[in-house]
Amino acid sequence: MSVDFLVDRGVSHELVRHRLFSYTQSSTRFINYAKKIPPTFVGPFDISNDSQEYAVWDRAIHEAESSYKQLIALGIAPQLARSVFPTCLSTRIIVTGNLRSWRWFLLARTSKACHPQMLDVTIPLLKEFQEKIPILFEDIEAGQAQSEAFKKPH
Repeated sequence: MSVDFLVDRGVSHELVRHRLFSYTQSSTRFINYAKKIPPTFVGPFDISNDSQEYAVWDRAIHEAESSYKQLIALGIAPQLARSVFPTCLSTRIIVTGNLRSWRWFLLARTSKACHPQMLDVTIPLLKEFQEKIPILFEDIEAGQAQSEAFKKPH
């Protein structure tokens, strides 16, 4: 089963820790964000867009993008200029694995200890797996303690 994710680079770093999957990910090394494709960022879902906290986050994003464009204009290669981007830079990653690996992944990554942005991705994914293959995924409950989740067969 393959799943196509559009997430920030921080979440993608958590995804690739699951070694039994195979990955295909867009590369920031070869994309010149100053020319063809402008960078996109995944915002903090738990901060209101009209809050002071969001304004600080948004300012930091614009500063990073501006710094990137300045470095490109100075002749720095995109693969070096990308270092100014924060982990909220979006990336597309396709994850492929067998159903047993997906079961373990969803047991681990829908538990209450997970990063909120990972949960924003995995809880809807769990619901989709439960709809399509209920016999393998219907017993997984989002929000459990990991110790409870791992008592189930995986």
